Amino acid sequence: MADQSSIFTRPTHVPVLYHYCDLGGLKGMLESGNIWATNIEDLADETELRYGTDKVANEVLNESRNLIHGNIDLARVANAVRVFPSILDMMRVYEDVPSASFLNNEFYVSCFSSARDSLPGWNSFSDRGKGYAIGLKYNWVSPCSDQFKHYDPIEMVYAEAETDRVAKDISKKVIQEAKESNDKYSWVQKLGDVFTLKAVDFESEKEWRLIWTESAYSSHHYPKRTRESKVSIRNIRYVEIPLDQWELAEIISGPRADFANAKYAVSKWKGPVANDCKATKSAIRLWR
Repeated sequence: MADQSSIFTRPTHVPVLYHYCDLGGLKGMLESGNIWATNIEDLADETELRYGTDKVANEVLNESRNLIHGNIDLARVANAVRVFPSILDMMRVYEDVPSASFLNNEFYVSCFSSARDSLPGWNSFSDRGKGYAIGLKYNWVSPCSDQFKHYDPIEMVYAEAETDRVAKDISKKVIQEAKESNDKYSWVQKLGDVFTLKAVDFESEKEWRLIWTESAYSSHHYPKRTRESKVSIRNIRYVEIPLDQWELAEIISGPRADFANAKYAVSKWKGPVANDCKATKSAIRLWR
């Protein structure tokens, strides 16, 4: 990962990225020309979120023990980081109602992988091989200085030494913001990169994320929607992000999927399509 001066780090190169999904996900993208980004709180595996926030919280807590920071209660900030992004839990830490600027800092993510025809992708994200992998090329169009933060795909960081370095860097930004701002929650805006940290056990996923947040500095606003969850009684919050900066490169039908659906989707795709785009079948064989 390069310079961490901004909330999101702009990559120097983006390979073809694959969005592994079930048949419903393919139909949704085909019909709308959009991709769903899910609220970070509603991700299926909460441990993914806690990995990064715990690292940053520990760094902030270490600073609270080593340095004098005037009237700033860094131990409380560390506790708030640890329960982020739960608004209710952060309210309990601070014993008050968050500011409007914090309430607008909901983070939404859409997940991709640089691994083509990947067994972990099929098993984990594509209905155990009954789904599809949508290969997309990112188009570097009009990269406005502020706007790109909400559109560029970000490569996940897995190596422990690197995640430690990024967590330390994020903690410095959080502490600086907490010291300089009159808004006790403004440091939340510095936590965007925490969602790029993942344990090395998941490195085989080769994950990239598209991260979007609605905040005071964002010029992009999308309607927030909800859908029923297949595994939880709580509805899942999401936004639909246009795919106009992505070019369809390939659609792979999973080991147990109907290849005809992949061919149909390529022929009816609404957005930009590469000249050599095609539908292909997975080379992986799964036991029935």
